[in-house]
Amino acid sequence: MKLKLPNYFLGAFLGASFFANAQNYEPLLVSSGFTEDIIANGPGSSLYSTTEDADGAYYAFMSNDFNPDGATTLTNALPTDGLFTSITTNGLIFQLADYSSNNSLRLVGENASGTITFSNSIQATTLFVVGTSGSGDSDFITTVTFSDNSTQTFDAVTMPDWYYKTTQPRALQGFGRVNKNTDEYTTGGTNPRLYQIKLELSPENYGRQIQSITITKSESGGVLNIMAFSAELAPSCLPIYNLEASTGPSSAEVTWSLPTIVPSNGFDYYLSTESTAPDATTEPTGNLSASTTSLSFPELATGTTNYLWIRSNCGGYDLGDWLLVKFTPGQASATYTQGDINTHMNYSYYITPTSTTTCPGLLTVTVPEGYQVSNVGVSYSMTSQNYAYRSEARSLLVCNTTGNQETELFKGTGPMGTHNYNRDNLTIANGATGTVEFELRAWRTYGGAPDSCNDTYIKVDNNTWTVTVTYEPTALSTPSYKLEELSIYPNPANNVVTVKAGEEISDITVFNLLGQVVLNKNGNGLTEELNISSLAQGNYILKTTTTTGKQGTTKLIKQ
Repeated sequence: MKLKLPNYFLGAFLGASFFANAQNYEPLLVSSGFTEDIIANGPGSSLYSTTEDADGAYYAFMSNDFNPDGATTLTNALPTDGLFTSITTNGLIFQLADYSSNNSLRLVGENASGTITFSNSIQATTLFVVGTSGSGDSDFITTVTFSDNSTQTFDAVTMPDWYYKTTQPRALQGFGRVNKNTDEYTTGGTNPRLYQIKLELSPENYGRQIQSITITKSESGGVLNIMAFSAELAPSCLPIYNLEASTGPSSAEVTWSLPTIVPSNGFDYYLSTESTAPDATTEPTGNLSASTTSLSFPELATGTTNYLWIRSNCGGYDLGDWLLVKFTPGQASATYTQGDINTHMNYSYYITPTSTTTCPGLLTVTVPEGYQVSNVGVSYSMTSQNYAYRSEARSLLVCNTTGNQETELFKGTGPMGTHNYNRDNLTIANGATGTVEFELRAWRTYGGAPDSCNDTYIKVDNNTWTVTVTYEPTALSTPSYKLEELSIYPNPANNVVTVKAGEEISDITVFNLLGQVVLNKNGNGLTEELNISSLAQGNYILKTTTTTGKQGTTKLIKQ
């Protein structure tokens, strides 16, 4: 082992400002927890400057100062000081541990684990774990412990094999390897690879300092090496989270959760029916106390989309980012949150709009009592990976409540990656009431055996499938005249409106937007006058029935 400048001293020497950057990334400096030295460095054989290999097959990494024979000069190996910037994420910096001491948490067997501690304390929104796996992929579970002893555990993720894999972003590549038995080495190209695993911390943990990280290997697999950590720093003025809106026919209530450290000046909010986002110069609609967790809007226009932005106000120029929630009274929506949805493998010529799958996603939307669905919108994302193309994905939406479904299949375009799907004004659930069930059927035409269901090649991404229904009062569920056969004028009106139909009118009924009858008149002609002076200002629905039983509806505006 060669004596080198310890990393904790290196950080102090360079200063905190060295690690700070415009993207607010900062490496975590490991103080304990690494178990093996897998990086050959300095003069002499790699056998003496490492304690273990990286892959279980005698290969280790090497630094630029590795010189086994006294005549070797390396330029493409690992940087001598261990500091490097991600080749995938601009400004994301990692600090490898001292090459003359243990520099990897090396885990081999299933359930093997280790805990890493750090010399610098930070509050973060996102954690990046750098490592690789030799002789095959490795799955691992990450648990972050904070300074108040609270924890957050992440589901198992895969660290790819150190050669050729593209399933995770690469932090560094092409730095070579050395055989510990012979000191023969290779450099250049795109292998081996260090990968960066991105883990999003929960917003309630933004204000907590990271104390330690425990890595547990969750299957036998390859040889897992965890080698560095970095983080995106939390803002000084912490945001709210769990921002949600629930709507009624003409109202909305917005709720949220408070950050760990509440802002001294509470929360600013800005409400608009326009989608243009506010900026630092925008005058807020209002300000709320720091203990506020909800905001109600009792009188909104039905069918109009509203945009509400909320930000934390910590005083002076210390303002949080505006966070958006949008809502439309007269709509209800639900999002699938139970994990990625598998796709069903079949050949393209076998997949039709009437095909079924053995692994659909199921989602329910509740329509308020007295209302029925008038149209549906759907959105979701599908990711293609492991050499599957986006163009090899197929999907459609089914309403199990009505038995109707989309009449065409939808597919992505292009090679590997994520394709976003958005469709509006679907009629497959029209007339449904109460709890309405939807089914998302998704197929792939590449990857795995026919009729297999999995998320290995193509999947519907978790938290992206949303169904939004627009509803109307059940009193309005009547056959409608063509526009040229039914007219109301003037509209808007103050006192009297004239209703004209193509057949003799027998009845005119006015409903409010809750579906309640507010005015009624019998008729006996093609044209009838209706006095609406007793109605309050607002929007109404006017239904006309003829002597033959035909009915038509139209919107009425009382000024």
